[in-house]
Amino acid sequence: MKNRLLSTLALFVLLFITPHNFTTACCTCVPTILSSRTSIWGVETLKSLKCSNCMELPTYSIPLSVTELDLSSGNKFPHLTTSFFEKEGLINLKVINLTNCGIEKFDEYALLGIKRIWNVKLDLSYNSLSSMYMVTMCVSDLNLRGNPIKDLIFQKVGCVQGLDLSNCSMDTIPTNGPFVDTALQKLNLDSNNLTSLSWRHFQGVHSLIYLSLRDNPWRCDCHIHFLREHLIKTRTMDISDDVVCESPHELKGRGLASIPRSQVLPCPLKIRGVVGTTSMDNVTVRCFTEGVPEPDIKWYQEKYYLLDSQPGVSISKVVIPKTETGQLYQYEWESKLEIMANSSAFGAPWTFWCRAENQYGSVTQQITLRMNESINQPLPVSDPVNLLESRYTLVEPTFLRFGKK
Repeated sequence: MKNRLLSTLALFVLLFITPHNFTTACCTCVPTILSSRTSIWGVETLKSLKCSNCMELPTYSIPLSVTELDLSSGNKFPHLTTSFFEKEGLINLKVINLTNCGIEKFDEYALLGIKRIWNVKLDLSYNSLSSMYMVTMCVSDLNLRGNPIKDLIFQKVGCVQGLDLSNCSMDTIPTNGPFVDTALQKLNLDSNNLTSLSWRHFQGVHSLIYLSLRDNPWRCDCHIHFLREHLIKTRTMDISDDVVCESPHELKGRGLASIPRSQVLPCPLKIRGVVGTTSMDNVTVRCFTEGVPEPDIKWYQEKYYLLDSQPGVSISKVVIPKTETGQLYQYEWESKLEIMANSSAFGAPWTFWCRAENQYGSVTQQITLRMNESINQPLPVSDPVNLLESRYTLVEPTFLRFGKK
């Protein structure tokens, strides 16, 4: 009898709390029961709330019961401010769908107040977000598909595990090395404008189990080669089936899977930076380059005067230690120019040009130094992403003259 009474009471309470549509101004919300259970406190019900045509977050009578919130149907929220959901008591959310809501700004503390935020799945796909910061708080899954993302910063430990950056029109990975030393497990980079991806972007990503790179205009060079080998060796993942070569011309249309892992692929020729120091005794300039095949590096003073090793002038190739797993063959080079005070080339101010050339072209970069000056000290060679940002000017060989003008 007692059990029958409890069952009848539970049914009565369940019928009483069955959700009904509610409307605020032009905003319409439809609650749906996800699950319910009977306890000593009565019937506990978890609900999904789907709202449409809202310009502000609606007020719901039992906000603590809502665990899933769908705002993807014709809602407009240009700016999600601090404690956006907590203000309406929605602190038990586990799934938040904000697809196509016209969001232009998402405050770093917009999710403040939500319990166990590290378990939340957040869908921000097809909005207008150019940056995303999840340093003080973060979710388990973040969908940024279809946003013009340029800047992305994550908390380095225990943060986003699943990240969708597909269809974001990216031609480079956002700055700040967003994947390095994170808890990232799944990453989708499909349908962007990526041509190259350094293996260094994935240094320290020890949890990665899924990476998708389809439908990008890949340049099949040493960097994609290094990435493939790095992921095979460290994560037992093979990206070969995802990558179809758009360039260089001789590889256009070929899948990376058809290129032997033992084949040496060319590296784009570029100068990463030129640095220099001066003193009363000497001038030292260093030129950092990338390229495969190895470039021939020459030094010019005042652009036209070719320098070579002679008494008072030393030009040498610096041996660069092999970096971490991922570099199968050398592609980074360094040349050092040193001019002693007893040389005719020693006289402030100095302007030097570093020129690198191989069969694929040539690049040059200049540096001007004054007495007791240090310019552009380099970052460590092992630093991920870019060693030095540099701009260079193409120089036609016909403009170079050997000897002073």
